Amino acid sequence: MLTEPLDLNLVDSSDLFDYLYGFFKRDFIDSKTFVANKIFINPRSWRKDEGKELDFWHLTTKEEKQKIWKNNGWSYESLGRYPDYRRSERIEWVKQVLTNHDHESIKMFLSSRVRREKTNSIVFVGL
Repeated sequence: MLTEPLDLNLVDSSDLFDYLYGFFKRDFIDSKTFVANKIFINPRSWRKDEGKELDFWHLTTKEEKQKIWKNNGWSYESLGRYPDYRRSERIEWVKQVLTNHDHESIKMFLSSRVRREKTNSIVFVGL
């Protein structure tokens, strides 16, 4: 049901993010994506870094953080975002899972991580 992961070894490292952005743009900018034909997946194109949506960077990179002691408590300081090849090679799966979420081969598990400021919902997909 899902396409094969992309072979990123065939892509020059200096072109990696432009290559991946082509898939993101096709799936979320040039066409609208809906879950269950009702819930619009908004790529929030007004939020950009280096000319690409922050949601794109979330799908293709991972933030490295460092735990630091600050203001009498522990907090995390960002060390930057770095390429995440496992995420990146599956960028086409995002739209495929969203638009086919009810397909029998897709298994979803909802989990939450609670932090002081907010709760993040995470969907794990298994085939």
